Amino acid sequence: MSDTSSPVTFGKQVAIREASPLTDELRRIAFVTLGCPKNQVDSEVMLGHLDRAGYRTTGDLADADVAVVNTCAFLESAIKESIDTILEVAEHKTSSRLQKLVIAGCLTQRYGQELLNELPEVDAVMGTGDIDRIVQVISGLMDPAKGLLPTVDDPDRPAGDLSGRVLSTSIVSPYLKISEGCSAKCTFCIIPQLRGPGRSRTREELVGEAERLVSLGAKELVLIAQDLTAYGMDLYDGKPSLGNLLRDLNQVEGLHWVRLMYANPFFWDEDLIDAFATLEKVVPYADMPVQHLSDRMLKVMGRQTDQKTILTLIDTLRSRVPNLALRTNIIAGFPGETDQDFEELMRLLAEIRFEKLVAFPYSAEDGTAAVNLRQHVSEAVTVERVDQILTQQGEISLRRNREQVGNLLSVLIEKEATPESPAAVGRSHREAPEVDGAVHVAGTGLRVGEFYSVRITGADAYDLVGMVEGHPTENL
Repeated sequence: MSDTSSPVTFGKQVAIREASPLTDELRRIAFVTLGCPKNQVDSEVMLGHLDRAGYRTTGDLADADVAVVNTCAFLESAIKESIDTILEVAEHKTSSRLQKLVIAGCLTQRYGQELLNELPEVDAVMGTGDIDRIVQVISGLMDPAKGLLPTVDDPDRPAGDLSGRVLSTSIVSPYLKISEGCSAKCTFCIIPQLRGPGRSRTREELVGEAERLVSLGAKELVLIAQDLTAYGMDLYDGKPSLGNLLRDLNQVEGLHWVRLMYANPFFWDEDLIDAFATLEKVVPYADMPVQHLSDRMLKVMGRQTDQKTILTLIDTLRSRVPNLALRTNIIAGFPGETDQDFEELMRLLAEIRFEKLVAFPYSAEDGTAAVNLRQHVSEAVTVERVDQILTQQGEISLRRNREQVGNLLSVLIEKEATPESPAAVGRSHREAPEVDGAVHVAGTGLRVGEFYSVRITGADAYDLVGMVEGHPTENL
């Protein structure tokens, strides 16, 4: 099993939910979720299954009889964090009441039975295609006669009905996972092997879940998938259908914002661009991972696009969408990346001036095509290139944020002011939850889940500061 000495921090989330009363047969279950928002939704789906089966879950590992660790294995560093977390949770078997430990998610899909062989602390494993079987697994652990599932199935199960999930984060801006898996052939990515090909949920099912979330108090829906713009290609005659889905969601009564994450620059056809530019509830924000901008590197990475297409798309979106905020991901140090490739990347990033940008060092992952590529870039050069990208982007982000000073933005409040923190915290259309900065708002009585018109008075590279001028008359 792979390891690494340079961990990257991923968010750990312990879901808290008090469901049905505890019985003699049913025990308390704790969840620890690592990795991306897609994993978080999977944990929420498992929580929903357990809730409906009458199980009680707890946010305190010391109070749990069974722990489920939903793991990530996208990068070497994520594998290390997953294993460290498993061992950390397993310590509760001797220090508290924990009896059983279940491992789910991408790590188990990647290593399966090997986890059971190498980690005696683990009692059961579940792959990414097994989340609908969580009740059967837990009940098998409680009573072996009911049938434990110690194996990992094929990941390409149907996308399934996720509407019964139990939310583990704020209801104000929940995620809406519109598809599972990915059919792209990026040479650096292990995800298709861990989660299978792209499988879309139907528009009808997604609208139904959206309506349910809004009825619970959601004001914003954050659309996620491995490849958002490929939505519907497996359902609707091979045609990407994200534009039609956005039109459906725009009609959901009570919904204010729809936000696009993981919107790769592959299938932004005219229909999607038109929907993105014209629909009232679709916020002018797109998370668009380009990964690189050198044509040579895009080809080696197996991306389904080229430099001209990306630049034309960005120009088109910025010309048609006022106040657009673009976020992107960049991989530095990919095998074969020359000084010329990197200089071209830096030049184009300086010209494009993305509002938000994150850069990652290339990580060689077993099972990906990129592992077999020659001309690997040294770790020292890779780290230096990441630093250069982030330094340049810090200056760009600061200027971009300072351009907002004096502007009036609609801000969704997520955290109320306290005596210790006198400013409320919220987000405008320019900030996605969890991954971007925030807007710190001076004002009294600001309520979570409400929109306010905020005059921006200050900025740094990450956050904005402002003062309330009233409730907005429009959503955007």
